[in-house]
Amino acid sequence: MTNKRNLPVLTDEEMAEKIRKSIENGERRMGIEGGGRESWQRSIIKTFGWRVLAILNSFVVLVSGLSEDALWNAFGMNLTGFILYYFYERVCNQIPYGFEMESEE
Repeated sequence: MTNKRNLPVLTDEEMAEKIRKSIENGERRMGIEGGGRESWQRSIIKTFGWRVLAILNSFVVLVSGLSEDALWNAFGMNLTGFILYYFYERVCNQIPYGFEMESEE
């Protein structure tokens, strides 16, 4: 099977086997670092997910009333958003869906 760029793409079983072998070898890389690239579907899903989290983050910061000063609320939203985004990306990188991995032929 190939993608639009005529590059070979692994089946789900082949990808699962590659991930299993890399874990056994102590490797934890996936995605771009692991020799693949993100599909556009994965990017859209991640974007939607992040926007939902960012809106919820803003809502929680504003409703909790950290401060009456808008500048401190903006600072709070950015700080919590920064931390949330770090963990969001870490979780997303553990999900193999949407990676186009080149086969090793």
